[in-house]
Amino acid sequence: MALKDFALRLTHKDEGERLYAVHDIMDANIKEMIPVLIEQLEKEESQAVRDAIVSALKHMEMSITPYYERLFGLFFSPDAFLRNAAVSIFGSGKEDAVAFLTSKLDHTDREVRKLILDSLVDIGTPEAIMAIRAAIYDPAKNVQITAVEYLGRLGDREALEDMIELFRKDEEPMLRSSIVNALTEIGDSSVIKELLIILAPDGKVSDINTVLLPDVMRMVARLGNINEIRELLNSFPYQKIYARDVANFILEAVRRFPLLKDSEEVMGLMTAIINDPEVDEDIKNFCEELQNE
Repeated sequence: MALKDFALRLTHKDEGERLYAVHDIMDANIKEMIPVLIEQLEKEESQAVRDAIVSALKHMEMSITPYYERLFGLFFSPDAFLRNAAVSIFGSGKEDAVAFLTSKLDHTDREVRKLILDSLVDIGTPEAIMAIRAAIYDPAKNVQITAVEYLGRLGDREALEDMIELFRKDEEPMLRSSIVNALTEIGDSSVIKELLIILAPDGKVSDINTVLLPDVMRMVARLGNINEIRELLNSFPYQKIYARDVANFILEAVRRFPLLKDSEEVMGLMTAIINDPEVDEDIKNFCEELQNE
């Protein structure tokens, strides 16, 4: 079948015919039709055909490399589906996709830079991780936060020192929160010590930013040793706003160290939650169930 015939089928008024055309192009790996598929994707109204085109372009991975610039143009589309489609297609690539996307990381549009990271995390190769790691120094906070979150998801322990240093230098609460959560995924108890020195140099938990305290509690519960957990339990200034976070902290800590369940620190906090008239009933019930186990 001639290329013009495939092109005609892609624009056929019948949705089923367009779907068959996409599958035939994919099965035959007709790389010459890739720009036509991208063009059709931009104007296609059928979601089924759109999804089929995205699948086809991902399947034709090696052939699509020469059309990366055209695909990159979808990052600027006002249509969220097209932006996400481009992320998905790039994300199915390998070395060539990483090289292309990395060359665009200095783009002036911060949202485009974030979409690049969305693609790189899907690729997940060591080269992709290195590119994401570099983005933690991006001038835009939303890009930095995305990079930190993705490094945590990918378990990039080589980023530990950089993230701790960034935490030390930048006091923006949401960025710091992202760093704490990422370090919880990839760090160890030594990370707790470093962060607490930064957040509470005098050793007072009350000095920790209220936005960060739940994240710090989660980190200590998951990574801390029993003494660090006890220390936090003893120094925590109970407030009803933290009741759910305290309950989750206790659950995580007791799962790791069962002997904490009957400790004075844990029993005291659970009793405070149960007796607080402003705490939600589900949280109280949780504490009561834990006490009765």
